[in-house]
Amino acid sequence: MIRRCAKWDEFEAKELARKDITYRDNLRIFESLRKEAVNLGVFASENIMDGFETDIKVARAMKELGK
Repeated sequence: MIRRCAKWDEFEAKELARKDITYRDNLRIFESLRKEAVNLGVFASENIMDGFETDIKVARAMKELGK
């Protein structure tokens, strides 16, 4: 997780102010970040859908506990 700091806020403001960023640019950034997360072991698999069923089961169980 990125902690708030002046340098990050400056970067974020510049990126949000850009008008020329395209969907393709955003997709390229997303893919790069996802690959980095896989390489760092944050995501266990190259396939983003691995473990999705388990996540749904956990979410349903937590919802039941909250009732």
